[in-house]
Amino acid sequence: MRHVSLAQRAQWETPHDGDEEENTRKGGFTLTQREKEELGKKVKEVRTDAGESMAEFGKRMKVSPTSVSNWESGESLMHEKSLDYLCKTYEVSKDWMLGKNMPKYPETRRHQARRECLNHAMMFMSEAELTKTETFLIDILDMKVDEPELGGM
Repeated sequence: MRHVSLAQRAQWETPHDGDEEENTRKGGFTLTQREKEELGKKVKEVRTDAGESMAEFGKRMKVSPTSVSNWESGESLMHEKSLDYLCKTYEVSKDWMLGKNMPKYPETRRHQARRECLNHAMMFMSEAELTKTETFLIDILDMKVDEPELGGM
């Protein structure tokens, strides 16, 4: 593990004076204060989407709840390795996290394999089976996640 001096730590953990053009570099990427704040909003969105408290999220990310709070507020910038770990753990796009116009959830290998398998299976379906499958998939996609149907209860 690399030793970080108190001066170096203070540079990353201390809030900036609000200068929007001041760049902060940490672990391989450079962001303006505004970009740090946007990244912080995305970190909070990922955490709240997962239904985790700052303590739970921090434990999963292997950092203190204070670090999570500092990331979310834009007061400090996470290391690029932490960002990579967050993206892998919560299956979100790093490009989306960094404010690029990309989908939030990238297609994983598992999703790609499922799509390819479904495409292959559909090659052998009749027109009626395709229509029935399409209707079924549309119904599933339109279903509200927070209101599951509980049959037989």
